[in-house]
Amino acid sequence: MYHTYKNGIGKYPAFLDDYVYWIATFIELYTLTLKETYLQTAHEYCKYVIENFSDEENVFFFFTNKGQKDVVVRKKEIYDGATPSGNAIMAGNLYKLAFYFDKADWRDRADKMLETVLSSVIKYPGSFGIWASLVLQQKFGINEVAVVGSNFVSVSNNILLKFIPNMIMMSAEKENNAFPLLANKPKNDNTLIYFCRNYSCLNPFSNVNSLWEEIDVANKKHGKNTIL
Repeated sequence: MYHTYKNGIGKYPAFLDDYVYWIATFIELYTLTLKETYLQTAHEYCKYVIENFSDEENVFFFFTNKGQKDVVVRKKEIYDGATPSGNAIMAGNLYKLAFYFDKADWRDRADKMLETVLSSVIKYPGSFGIWASLVLQQKFGINEVAVVGSNFVSVSNNILLKFIPNMIMMSAEKENNAFPLLANKPKNDNTLIYFCRNYSCLNPFSNVNSLWEEIDVANKKHGKNTIL
């Protein structure tokens, strides 16, 4: 991609921030539309960023890609100012996509990035806002929700009416073994809702209120009621 575009001409190779926000957009588009192609696109761009922006230790990411030759020093930005840093957004992308696609190495890398900045996050949370939210996400775990059945769109939209922090949700008419959360969940006469942690799911239920109850139980188990 290119960083600028004018009069039909693209100029300057895209920077890390351009790619990571692009990836984050596709992840959000999936949540809103439930079209799996958006997740696949986010996955492909994420692989590109890993291959072309990684530092030598494979922890953080440079601001410029490895093929850009017009820079003397390749810098790495980790501070969250008025615009969150590309590394913070990328860590969040890695963490989410790791759950969608069961990519243990991406989850490990996100964890390593968080571990590296943790002391700074604790001392200066105002300068590491996105990182701080990722630390909380890591501490309290991910609420994994799968919705499978012919009425999956309306059920999913109903779930999204309530804010649930740290939630990964996948929805489809029938099982899809390409995604761990949708694997081995065959289509049923009723649309079923699965609540899972680390891909270990409770028995499915058919009403949203049961989901709220189970999430409340899980949150209280972790010492914090996080449904707002």
